Amino acid sequence: MKGYVVRGRGTYASNSIFLPCAGNVLWTSLRYYGSYGGYWSSVPLGSKYDSWELGFNFVSDAHGMSKGDGYYGRSRGNPVRPVQ
Repeated sequence: MKGYVVRGRGTYASNSIFLPCAGNVLWTSLRYYGSYGGYWSSVPLGSKYDSWELGFNFVSDAHGMSKGDGYYGRSRGNPVRPVQ
């Protein structure tokens, strides 16, 4: 499965986590499985609907942090990766 291995820095340099291109769910439809991965931060931005998102798209070769899109925001079902 496509995805990225994200590695820690400094004290956490030996830690890593694999984030797969698991797509997301909007209403009841699974979208972009295998080509897109998006993961919400735990901190809302100004409203309960927006948050920072770490996203990557293998089709357009784009990746990085972005604000939620405002309309769907966090109601768009991105997967959750538990981290201790």
